[in-house]
Amino acid sequence: MGTVIVDPVTRIEGHLKITTEVVNGVVTDAHASGTMARGLESLLIGRDTRDAPYVTERVCGVCFGSHGWCSSLAVEAAHGTTELPALARIMRNLIVGACFLHDHPLHFYHLSALDYLDLATLVNYAGTDTYINKIKQLIIDNDAAPLLPRYEPDGFSINDLDTVASAVGHYLDALVMQVKAKRMSALFSGKQPHQASIVPGGVTYLPTAEQIAEFRTMLVEQTDFINNVYIADVVALGTGPICLWQPLTWG
Repeated sequence: MGTVIVDPVTRIEGHLKITTEVVNGVVTDAHASGTMARGLESLLIGRDTRDAPYVTERVCGVCFGSHGWCSSLAVEAAHGTTELPALARIMRNLIVGACFLHDHPLHFYHLSALDYLDLATLVNYAGTDTYINKIKQLIIDNDAAPLLPRYEPDGFSINDLDTVASAVGHYLDALVMQVKAKRMSALFSGKQPHQASIVPGGVTYLPTAEQIAEFRTMLVEQTDFINNVYIADVVALGTGPICLWQPLTWG
């Protein structure tokens, strides 16, 4: 098949190009490249190095945690810092990890997953879920934007009613989990988005026992959602054209 290029990759923050080499239907090599200069470095010229995490975070309202974390690492490397206090390292990992728990389901459910579903199928929904019934009524009223109308999918579209209803239910559940993931990160970083705790040299905040307990409780909820819902949905939607003739099993 030769070289296959996907440019741009959509449903992400920024611009991305993927180049793959395909031999006999198998990808043998792949390269990813960013194709847009976002100007983070230029924004920092002439500024105090301690400004780096606060300035770079504000480039994006989704991946702010990664920008703040990485810019702090860059400043530390420039100053020759090779190791942080253990508690600072753990705090950073928990803050950024909570951001990951927010961002990954966001990308899957709210930026991508509904493209695989024929949401018009929900006009036949006869269940009792309040929110799905609200979406059903919006479809009937021709007022379901931005969920509908949509481009016709390239390849396949899932129109099994039970599967679509389950997926949309998980889409709505993921909104609730996003709120909790943001809350987790904000507990240890002051606020989200654009946290105020990760700085060059470590962190600025020591959580209370009550905050740690609240973080742990929400982490258990996140773990259950990721293991029993999110991963199953990712695997199901990743099975490709099988969706055309075989209903999927959702977690």
